[in-house]
Amino acid sequence: MLVEPQILIYLARPGELVLDSGGWRHADRVLRYELGTHQTQSLEELGRILNNYDRRASARIDARRGVIVQDALEVLACVQRLGFEEASFFGSFEED
Repeated sequence: MLVEPQILIYLARPGELVLDSGGWRHADRVLRYELGTHQTQSLEELGRILNNYDRRASARIDARRGVIVQDALEVLACVQRLGFEEASFFGSFEED
């Protein structure tokens, strides 16, 4: 049986919405990723943790309160770069 990695995305610090020459962006925004017993604020580290999972498993991306679509898409891009065959999205407004 394949173990499906469940990636939880939390907003650790919202930062500020600023307008620069490229348009609107979130400055100083910090996310926290959890996968099993592992926690990180780095997408690169999340990728290293995901390397322990079978690529045939479906990666589950669970965005929590305050996480925007762009945040979840960056995690999806990480999952795709690693070669996972499937990914699914979930969302929850649980306060944890």
